[in-house]
Amino acid sequence: MIRPLIILTSIVFISGCSENNQKETLLSSSIPDQESWNSTILMTREGKKRAVIRSGHLSNYESKAKDEKREFNKLISTLKRTTAPVDVIAKEEAIEELRGKYSDYFGEVDLRIASLKELSEIQKTANSKFKKIINTSILDEKVDADFYSTEERHMSNLKSEMAYVYGDTKKDSMLAIGNVVVVSDSGVTLFTDSLLWNSSDSLISTDDTVMLITETYDTLNGIGFQSNADLTHWKIHQTWGVTDRTYE
Repeated sequence: MIRPLIILTSIVFISGCSENNQKETLLSSSIPDQESWNSTILMTREGKKRAVIRSGHLSNYESKAKDEKREFNKLISTLKRTTAPVDVIAKEEAIEELRGKYSDYFGEVDLRIASLKELSEIQKTANSKFKKIINTSILDEKVDADFYSTEERHMSNLKSEMAYVYGDTKKDSMLAIGNVVVVSDSGVTLFTDSLLWNSSDSLISTDDTVMLITETYDTLNGIGFQSNADLTHWKIHQTWGVTDRTYE
């Protein structure tokens, strides 16, 4: 398995598997570690091309996420310290730092009276989010993706305003966001606001409202959708639609 994020000039290579991912708030810093323009991402699985994703601009926050993860864990460890002598001032400083920079990670929990179990749960959840950020590339200009079958046959094309590409040594996926349009080689077109693609099974899915135009020009609408990447086997939830076909 190849380490997923390698940037060579304007080309990024990713290989691995996939998982369901949600939209994430990234870091407290808005300045990325790396940027590239007119970038191409090649996603593979078992040596086979599964997707080629192009974008006018790519950025990632790997180093900053690692730094913030270390800082966050150090602050939480200060709060979890129970052996004498307990440094009350250090704990207060850690609480203020956490409130100022990492409040999204602990919500309404009162850190002054939080139990060790609560602090451990906060730490576990935060580390999971940091890991996702470390392995995420952000595409935010004219995303254009081609999807391929296990035989490397072209299946469909996707366009969107932006996308998150999630990759690590075990899991790869892409979340497209904003005016998402998928046109399949089978003649089906899908419109939605967000769409998740998984490299392991080449399934696409969304919980958003969708409009599907079939190869026979029927128009179906719904909320929630799942399909293979070539849109030949799809399922729409809460469906309504129209057809121009006549029946005898």
